[in-house]
Amino acid sequence: MTRASGFRAALVLCRRTARLIAHPLIRAAAIYGAVAGSAALAAGAVSMRLQGDIPASCAVDPGPASTLELGDITAPGQREYGFQLSCNAPFSYVIEAQHGSLVHAGGAAAPAGFAAGVPYEIAVHIPTDGASIDDLCAGETIVVGRVTCPFSTSGNDIALASAARLKITWNPQGRTLLAGSYVERLTVRVAASL
Repeated sequence: MTRASGFRAALVLCRRTARLIAHPLIRAAAIYGAVAGSAALAAGAVSMRLQGDIPASCAVDPGPASTLELGDITAPGQREYGFQLSCNAPFSYVIEAQHGSLVHAGGAAAPAGFAAGVPYEIAVHIPTDGASIDDLCAGETIVVGRVTCPFSTSGNDIALASAARLKITWNPQGRTLLAGSYVERLTVRVAASL
């Protein structure tokens, strides 16, 4: 091959390359490749962990009545008291009694042959999202400061807007009672047990 023919071949090759680069699709591909390459060099990533907290809480809504009228207690009887319980975590509870029996409101000591107190027991029912809590305690086992009744816990279960109830059952057991009003105060305490 002569020098002139080699020069012509190189010139033809340059013209073909220039035509290829001038073609719109090839030019777009070349531009995209250049932009993508520079973007890849500038790209980065960030990863983050999000965290929030919901505190454990329990609430007891006693409803409209805070007094349970028992009526005539000279004969055995029972009454139920409903309340709403909500705990967003497992929980424990305790019921405490002021006296441990229905006592004469006047606080009078009973004269010989009379009784100034009526024993009772309390049945507790608390539905949860698992098994219900069902406990039974005599009044004398739940006196404030001397609670010996073994109250259950919810285990791993929770109670949201749960319709809980207490059933009070009393029995004078043949006692001769002083006339008058008889009272007791019960307090239900609930706490998350996380």
